[in-house]
Amino acid sequence: MKKFPIYLFIILLSLLIGCSQTMEIPKDKVAPTLIRKLTELQQNHSDQIINFIGKCNSEVSPEIKEDLERSDISVHTVSKDIFTGSGNYKSILKIVIKDYIKWLETPRETHSIN
Repeated sequence: MKKFPIYLFIILLSLLIGCSQTMEIPKDKVAPTLIRKLTELQQNHSDQIINFIGKCNSEVSPEIKEDLERSDISVHTVSKDIFTGSGNYKSILKIVIKDYIKWLETPRETHSIN
């Protein structure tokens, strides 16, 4: 019986460790409040759905909207290059690395005065 070469074992182990690490959130494309929320969800292994606002480098085309939806993002509204959407942290991390995404942030709360 042949022995498994140690260098192959080391390479396989390195690949497995590298693939299991959490994805880095691009700080230049994600607002600090959304980074905190995504980090919290990652650490808790939560699939909670959160709302966000996104800005694209160009107008949100039907192709971009379809790509967002294929990445498990629910697109709610679109106005030129801005959209609102929701998704869990995994789906948000999938889209933030897309070239057409300029930035993502959490929605601001508005209060009405009665």
